[in-house]
Amino acid sequence: MVHFKPFITIITKYLIVLLISNSAVHAQYFANFSNNKSSKTDDEKLISQIPEYKIKAALSLNIASNIKWPNERSIKEFGILIVDSDTLIYNEVKSVENNHKLKGKPIKVSHSSPPIRKPTEYSIIYLSHSHSPLVNSIYQQIVGKGVLIVTDEGTERLLTMVNLFLNQEKQNVSFEINRHTLEENRFTLNPKLIALSGSFIDIKELYLKTYHQLIEENKKLLQLQADITRYQQEKAEYESEIRTLNERVNRLNQNTEVLEKQYNNASVSLKQKDSLILIATKELAEKVAESQKLQTAVNKQVALINSSRNQLDLLNKQIVQTQKI
Repeated sequence: MVHFKPFITIITKYLIVLLISNSAVHAQYFANFSNNKSSKTDDEKLISQIPEYKIKAALSLNIASNIKWPNERSIKEFGILIVDSDTLIYNEVKSVENNHKLKGKPIKVSHSSPPIRKPTEYSIIYLSHSHSPLVNSIYQQIVGKGVLIVTDEGTERLLTMVNLFLNQEKQNVSFEINRHTLEENRFTLNPKLIALSGSFIDIKELYLKTYHQLIEENKKLLQLQADITRYQQEKAEYESEIRTLNERVNRLNQNTEVLEKQYNNASVSLKQKDSLILIATKELAEKVAESQKLQTAVNKQVALINSSRNQLDLLNKQIVQTQKI
């Protein structure tokens, strides 16, 4: 990465002041700037008090003012789309929409969340850090259409055009320019952009880094393919076991069907036998009733016989006595 000499231009200072909503900071900063008495340390101290989103908003507009669009003459209004989960940067840029002109032309600021349906309708698309991966899909739609992509802490640096980031060493907001994608989209850089404390993305270094990442990803892919092959083998084994179990289940089902038929036949036979038993039980009950009637009649006959026998015994006794006389 090739770094330029750190320097904040008068335009940057003025634009940052323009976007500061705190009037006390605005007055103090503008007074120091007008009297030209503030030192570099004072400037850095003042800028360090400005919220990061204000600086990013100002820096984005200032960078855009130092880039020439391929279709700049035909642009009547610069459409700026802020793609962010919150609205801090959107509100900041929106606040200067009516009194700030970009390259002498008005700006119209919009806010959106994914998906972005018509990215070619805008001149500038700002992608927050969480939405920076969208550059992969957006770039394919806007390539060669005169749309400047600005990312915040972007992870897809090969396709971004301008990437804002927090310089941890200097503790300030800086930016890097992807000259390759800008030139591919026929944007022209103003030499003044060199003075804004930015840097060029080293495409060679980035490609080498990406190449090494691809090697690592290929290793992971090969490992993943090996895992997939192993999983497929295990799957085939499981499927074979499942087929075997299904065959056993089918056989059991067939046996169950046979047993069910036997059970049904036995149930039918049992019902038939139950019916016969009921009939036999009725017949038995009738015969028992007849038997009881016969028994009653027999008992009466026996009683008569016994009575007759008693009478006969008396007669025999009388006969015996008569013969003795």
